[in-house]
Amino acid sequence: MKNLKFAFILTIIVLLFLQCGKIKLSPNQFYASDFPLTPGSYWEYERTIPIDRDSNLIELDTIRLIVTEEDVSIGDENGLWKLEWQDKEGNVIESLAAKFNSRKIIYYSVTRNGRLGYLEKQFNFPMKKGDTWRADVYQSIYHVVSDQVSSAKYGKDVGEGYMVYRESSLNSYPIYDSSLVIKDIGLVWRSMRTSPSLFYQTTYLLLAYEIKE
Repeated sequence: MKNLKFAFILTIIVLLFLQCGKIKLSPNQFYASDFPLTPGSYWEYERTIPIDRDSNLIELDTIRLIVTEEDVSIGDENGLWKLEWQDKEGNVIESLAAKFNSRKIIYYSVTRNGRLGYLEKQFNFPMKKGDTWRADVYQSIYHVVSDQVSSAKYGKDVGEGYMVYRESSLNSYPIYDSSLVIKDIGLVWRSMRTSPSLFYQTTYLLLAYEIKE
């Protein structure tokens, strides 16, 4: 009787183990609070683009980043999320693909013919102040300069997050890039410039967003 009871319990354990092996857990579940990627989610930004330094002329427009698809295959890469930058008329400006790889989220450009382009940006997890890593096509160095950031100064008092600074130089072409990421929302502010001068920077300020369940 004891042997039968042991065999029954063992069979149940094996069946449960096999069933768990069939459950597909998306890596997005682990980092969803930092970079939500549910299809249909969007983030609307006010973008400021420098035009002329002498006259301090800048251009303002509104653009939107939308998650369009999940579990997409492009070339040899599977399990991708597709995103689009759109202007206020809904025209596609740029297509991106995101992939969770171990403890990283990687953003790729997508070419006009639908192929995967270069590695555009990468964030490592979990992020904490003082972390550094090197990644992307520019061989940029990423620095987590803060992991306790309130976004109230940027108009969104929504909680804590990370300030990540990226610097690189490819063929003497410098990039200075700062991103503020807030948990449960994603990117709320970004400044990118190709000169030490603060005038030559393109900024993105979050105006509105919706995270789908």
